[in-house]
Amino acid sequence: MPAPRTGTASPIHWRAACTFLRRPGTPPRTSLQPAHNVSAAVDPDLFWALRGSGGGNLGVVTSFRMATIPAAKIGFFRLTWPESTAAAVVRGWQRFAQTAPVTSWGNLHIDARSNGTLSIHVLGISTTGTASAAAAQLESFVGSKATVRSITVKTHLEAVRYLGGGTTSPRSGFLAGSDVLKGPMDAATITALLGAVKAAARAKTPASAIIDPLGGQAAKQPSGGYVNYVETGRSVSTYYGASLARLRTVKKKYDPANFFHTAYTLG
Repeated sequence: MPAPRTGTASPIHWRAACTFLRRPGTPPRTSLQPAHNVSAAVDPDLFWALRGSGGGNLGVVTSFRMATIPAAKIGFFRLTWPESTAAAVVRGWQRFAQTAPVTSWGNLHIDARSNGTLSIHVLGISTTGTASAAAAQLESFVGSKATVRSITVKTHLEAVRYLGGGTTSPRSGFLAGSDVLKGPMDAATITALLGAVKAAARAKTPASAIIDPLGGQAAKQPSGGYVNYVETGRSVSTYYGASLARLRTVKKKYDPANFFHTAYTLG
């Protein structure tokens, strides 16, 4: 589901966390020198590499051919808990992320407030058309009802606009990093995470920890980082894992002069 500020290419290449992206897109054309019409049958190694390598490694994709699915209505829930339940919400969300059906998805937001407190909420969807059951399941895992609860239904386009921040929301700069975890955080890690955001709140520094459940192709990858949030001084191997050697082979084949490069790319 592309946001207004991201366009089509990012989620097709990402093919990961959101429920909708568990159905793969098909990007068959990319602008290298010369241009390639790429598919699972034509230049399959480049087709494989484009679906997730990101980071400006291999070229500029100029067009896509995609299999479509019906644009049905989508159920939304937004549940907010007080800071005192933060650890329980993280534990409950982790259980939800592991056990919820593939029709449900939700990410956890831990935000630093300027008054020194934390805002804790989960924003989720259900492709069944109603999010009531998903919201109730999450609350049961947390062990308490949300203090603020919103259940809505949106058309597909309304959902795109909502998740993207609106149709004309301005671009904004921010600093971000990422970690892909092997499994649920233990109690000590949860305490450390909450403590880091709390410290930012006390210092009146804008900060957020946004935790996404990874499904689809991303769920098959080991721990590491997300390539669209590269960090200075971090090894490229942490973003590509076991795929790194194969990606470098494809890079040398299709971009032997390393025309597409930055400090963080494969070359």
